[in-house]
Amino acid sequence: MAELGHVIPREAPKKSGQTYLQFLVPLDRRAGWYRALKAALGGVRGTRCQDGHFHVTVAFINDEVDVAGAGKLAEVMDGELAGMAAPVLAFDTVDAFTTQGGGMHIVYLTASRVPEEWAAFVDRLRAKLIGLGCHLGPFQLHVTLARVPAGSIGLEDLRRRIGRVDAPELSSTLAKADYRFYREFKWAVREWTLSTC
Repeated sequence: MAELGHVIPREAPKKSGQTYLQFLVPLDRRAGWYRALKAALGGVRGTRCQDGHFHVTVAFINDEVDVAGAGKLAEVMDGELAGMAAPVLAFDTVDAFTTQGGGMHIVYLTASRVPEEWAAFVDRLRAKLIGLGCHLGPFQLHVTLARVPAGSIGLEDLRRRIGRVDAPELSSTLAKADYRFYREFKWAVREWTLSTC
């Protein structure tokens, strides 16, 4: 069962903004496959590798939300996360896509097979948020590993580079989730710890 989400007892850093729900993914940035990936991206101008805080964003809410509104959305999330066991995802694929604006490529880790329970949870939660009038960004299961300026390398060339790296086979338990304002890494509206039993 999930520990009921709790509000972080710090003053909110801003009055409103975009918000998102994320599940933290326990990846070791010192792992051989990740070091090999960083080496494969070496020399590509402007590449920024993720150096921690690996996560899956389940819902990115594009609306400007104030602190009170964020608290209300967190209550909806409480309802979905209550009693939920920590999902286990088998990450086994490294790939890349270009962002909607076209300016950046995202190198990411994903799972080729997604548990039905996880997919149902994501669909159900996102439908509830949309039902409340939230405008959500699209969902694609991925853990960002690096950001690469699109002007530095074409997507297919980038895919060839990362294709030389042996993709890991990682079974990851996502036991921590939080809901926060975009670009506010030190303050969360709500945090949850999910049961791993």
